[in-house]
Amino acid sequence: MSTPCSPSLYQVFAVAAVGLETLVANEIRSIAGVPTTVIPGGVAFEVSLATLFQLNRTSRLATRFLVRVGSFRARALGELKRKVVSLDWRPFLEPNRSISVVAACHKSRIYHSGAAQQRVAEALAELGNTGPVGTESAEPQKIYLRIFHDECTMSVDSTGDRLHLRGYRQNGGTAPIRETLAAAVLSLSDWDKSQILLDPMCGSGTFVIEAASVIANRDSGELRDFAMMRWPAWTGIHIVTDRCEQPILYPERPQCFGYDADAAMITKSVKNAENAAVSGWCQFSVGNIRDLYPPDGSGLIVCNPPYGWRLGSAADAAHTYTTLGCTLAQRFGGWSYAILAPNAELFRLTRLRSSQIIQLHNGGRRIILAKGRIG
Repeated sequence: MSTPCSPSLYQVFAVAAVGLETLVANEIRSIAGVPTTVIPGGVAFEVSLATLFQLNRTSRLATRFLVRVGSFRARALGELKRKVVSLDWRPFLEPNRSISVVAACHKSRIYHSGAAQQRVAEALAELGNTGPVGTESAEPQKIYLRIFHDECTMSVDSTGDRLHLRGYRQNGGTAPIRETLAAAVLSLSDWDKSQILLDPMCGSGTFVIEAASVIANRDSGELRDFAMMRWPAWTGIHIVTDRCEQPILYPERPQCFGYDADAAMITKSVKNAENAAVSGWCQFSVGNIRDLYPPDGSGLIVCNPPYGWRLGSAADAAHTYTTLGCTLAQRFGGWSYAILAPNAELFRLTRLRSSQIIQLHNGGRRIILAKGRIG
């Protein structure tokens, strides 16, 4: 049986969307300055609790951060329960905290995830430091169990709601892109925060707001709390988290532009930017793709046009991509672009020459990111 290496350092696993593991690893090294190990589905590393909090607060790309409680071998449910009891849960579970157990079993003698979940819940209840599931109004502490080839790994979630839930989007459109994926697209597109950013089909404004947050140096999680803030181990750790209350110095003119044909979506975008405290860096306007003209200067065109399961028919999607490509080719020479599409065939209708096609996932579906330069 193994447990975290040191009372001051915790073994952490950053959950990442498929294909974004290396990006997440680079971000963790940039924030925390620690070695990382990239594995399918995420990134493993070791940090202090204070650094883990900073990662939760500032990561734009990770889905959540799990802390390893321990690992052991178990081939029967009774053995699983006994070994769960033997782990040290005191740093993570406050008295009477409700829990939610998530189990995944693969290629193991213990194959029924529901039964495994029940044994873990029973074990924690026997320890007397957690109440029955659902006995309080606060969000339950998520406990994760992974069994692979009879090797069991127990983890606690330090994040709470997934990190794409920044806290600013009170108003969303139909099928909005997740904030973490939007941030990944900006990173993959090599966008520089000194450049203009323009989204011609901005929906509820996610790309625009994520870019403005980078320019304004706003922490991605400054509007929300995290599960680890209720851990007993967190008691006594003091970190200044009042940046969002400090005076905001807005630029002379906006740098991030969003357009949408739907006036209701523009209203939502404006409100979301206000919630994120980046409205001074953004400008939203009602506009059709055909009527789109560039602002002064050049930069990046980024968009996630509606397609397939995301609104409209195949014919509508084809018309949208064709019109987008024609408009960009005629009016946006010298700009870079990053365009999402469900497949290469639909993107080809833009007739834009791409320098790279990147495979990504959005909501469990495969999509592509096409990037290049216009003209």
